[in-house]
Order: sequence, then C-alpha cells, then structure tokens
Amino acid sequence: MPESTVIKYGGGALKDHESFSRAAYHQAVSCSPVAVTSAMYGITNRLLNIYEKGAPDSLVKTEFLNCYWDVAKYLPREFHDLAMNELKVEMERVTTFLDARNRHAFIGAGEGHSAILLKYHIQAIKIPAFHRNGPDAGFLLDDHGIIDVEKSRDRLLKSLTPNGTVAVIGGYLGRHYRTEEFQIGSRNSTDAFAAVIAAVIGAKRLEIIKDVPGVYSVPMEYGKFGIINNLSYNEAEKMSDNGSPVVHPSAISIARKNNIPIVVKNLESPGTTISHESQTTPDRFVAALVPEKIYAITVLDDLIGSYEGMKYIPHIIGFEERFGTDISVISSKRGWFSYMIRMGDKKRGEDISDQFSKHKKVLEEYLVSEGYHPSVQGEEVGVITVVGDGMKERKGTFASLSKLLADKGFSVRSAIQGDENYTLPDIS
Repeated sequence: MPESTVIKYGGGALKDHESFSRAAYHQAVSCSPVAVTSAMYGITNRLLNIYEKGAPDSLVKTEFLNCYWDVAKYLPREFHDLAMNELKVEMERVTTFLDARNRHAFIGAGEGHSAILLKYHIQAIKIPAFHRNGPDAGFLLDDHGIIDVEKSRDRLLKSLTPNGTVAVIGGYLGRHYRTEEFQIGSRNSTDAFAAVIAAVIGAKRLEIIKDVPGVYSVPMEYGKFGIINNLSYNEAEKMSDNGSPVVHPSAISIARKNNIPIVVKNLESPGTTISHESQTTPDRFVAALVPEKIYAITVLDDLIGSYEGMKYIPHIIGFEERFGTDISVISSKRGWFSYMIRMGDKKRGEDISDQFSKHKKVLEEYLVSEGYHPSVQGEEVGVITVVGDGMKERKGTFASLSKLLADKGFSVRSAIQGDENYTLPDIS
C-alpha cells in the first residue's frame, strides 16, 4: 500500500447524518485509503451502562437501531436499506454478547457500528469502500489493552486490501494475542488503533478529526485561548498524561517511533501538528496550559513514620493500586501521609465528589481492618500543568508562574519542576 494519510474520526465528529456525510466527503477529498472510527458520541457510555445494569435484548436493539436509523435516513434508499439490514444483523450478534455477559465484546461494539455507517456514506458518493470491526481487521492486544504492533502487522495488512478501496476500520476492540478472546483497548484508545495502522502501512501522516479546531493553549472555559500550531511529541504526551484529551499517549508513542506527524483538527481547520517540532523557543515562549481537578488525601496517624508503622504507607499505596488509582505528588512526615489522586472518567454517571467521599470512607475502613487508627481527610484541589519544550532554556519561568498565581490570590501547596513540566497543585 503506498504511503498515505490515515484518518481517524472521533466520536464528537460522528454524531448525526450530517457529520457522517461530511466525514465521507473529507475521506474522498483526502484520497485516504483508511478511515478509523470511534463509536458515535455517547454510544460507548450507553453500552457500558446497559451492560452494568442489564436490559432486555429487545430494548437494546430498538434503542440503538433507532439511533442509527437517524444517521442513515438521508442516504439513498439502496444504501439506507443495506446499512440498516447490516446493523440489524450486527445488533443480533451484539446482544448475544450481552446474554453471555461478554463485557469486552458488548461495550466495544460501537466502533464497528460507526464503521458500517461511514462505509455506506462513502459508497453513496460513489467511492468503493468496505468495513472491518477491530477483531476482524486483525488487532491483537495484551492483558492491559495495549496493541502489539508486530503481532498485528500481517493480519492488518491482509485486511486492508484491496488497493483503491477505502477501508473503514472500527477501533477500540480487538482480540487477545494469546487466547483470541475479545479484548478492548484502554478507554479512548481508538487514536492508538489508528496510529498502529499508520505505522503498518507506512503512512506519512495521521489525522485525528475531532469537534474542535485543534489543541487549545488554554481550555475554552478558562477564558482567552488560542490554537497551538505545533506541539512536539514530548509536549503532547505531557498534556495527555496530565489530563488534557489531546491524543491518547499510546498513539503519540507509536507516531514518534515511526516518525509520523499527527494532525489534530476538525474538518475545516488546519489544526495542530504534533511532530518533532515545538512551537516554543527561548525567545518566543508559547506553552500549553492544562488545568485539572484532582483530589488530595491526607492520612493522619501517629504510627506513620514510626518503626511500628513501617508497613503503613505500603498498605495505603497497595490499596490505591488495587483500585487502579492514579497517584501523584506524594509527601510524608512523622504522623501523616499525603498524596493526590484522580477520580477516573468524569463522563460516567456518578458524581465525582460522591465517588471521592466513598473512596475516603473505604480507605479508612481498610486501614482500621489492618489494625491502624487513621483519620482520613481530603479536599478538592486544582492542578495546573504547563508544558513547552522551550522552558528548559528560559530562566525564571517557574518563578513567573508562581508570582502569577500569588498575584491572583492562589496558594501553592506543592510544586514539581522538571525540564519542561511544571505542576502546581492549588488549594484556595
């Protein structure tokens, strides 16, 4: 397959008939041989909620087929009927996974549904196209949902033929590389599926189509913002690691290894290019600001730091590891241990503050069961992460950031300063 562009369409760019139609035209104009689809906006969360709560098969089929009918209704009659018939067969298959309580196969089905719909929107403008869901395309993943590029390579190359026909591939769901059972990737990892395809076919570029024009220097809700023209792989990775949904970190890693630029954009904008180039220099300081809400936990107990309590901190860390909690900014002295945590995916149901209250209570109960006498305290805090490769060559950046926060009346609880990464948890 000749070197080319792989285009990945995010869920925010696939939400109704008009957006699917525009994606099809973009695929045609770009002459891209491969499109990778996320599930339509909100579909994965709905599938997850249905799986966790349980629902009659008939209700599941009706709810999703009605949603997909709205997307297909303006297609020419021939393609509308083909799309709906194919989706009906697919929904019959998906509900067998629900009956069998096969979590991965059920909640990872939405990307394949999007692939079917986009395929027929492309065919409606007289461009040959076919679709594959992730497992049929050949994605092989490990226990952690990470794609094994080398093990997937031959299967993917076979599934992307013939040349001259657009391959529309669903992301997120594949198969376990040892057992061949269904295996989903990590949440929001469809970017990585697209990056793997780009690496396998030797693409010159990976486009990630979102519902925003690029990467904001400051999130819109925080006031004045702009679009960053260029981010280095390192800067984009730092942003993703610190709470900004720029591009999945695995996709950035794959792209960097294979020297593939990633362009984050909507269908109208030039977007933000992620490559080896940074927009920041010592003379022209341009950085990306990533505000994030996290939570501080402090465990008070006289045993902490004592000989008798030498296993206290390992117990706390082990508890958080079992919960899959992302821990950062750890500090400790005799009598107390403090750390920051993130509370997971904010799009899923339960209020985050309620989750945090329950988390503290369960932690305290666990420590009591281990024979300790803790007081577990916690509060909502904020983290500001500023990334920009040019900062390591510009003296005084950290001091300027600290002064700016102080002038605005914020107090800094702790700070981490690296070559390009400044994290300032804020309390007030």
